[in-house]
Amino acid sequence: MNSQPRTVQMYFDGVEVLRIEDGNKCHEILFPPGHQPDLMEMRWDGELVYAISNATSEVLVNRLPK
Repeated sequence: MNSQPRTVQMYFDGVEVLRIEDGNKCHEILFPPGHQPDLMEMRWDGELVYAISNATSEVLVNRLPK
């Protein structure tokens, strides 16, 4: 398991809002201050590693760095 992913992506409600590739930010969508997505997901190299649902208060942790 690689603890240093090449690509980190963040999604709000299924929309990619941030992508960092090899340490360089290459995609960003800004939301109004105070925006609270119903679902926030983080992916490492395309694999879902963390998700938080505001609607159900559930948290998924699929993988943690070593």
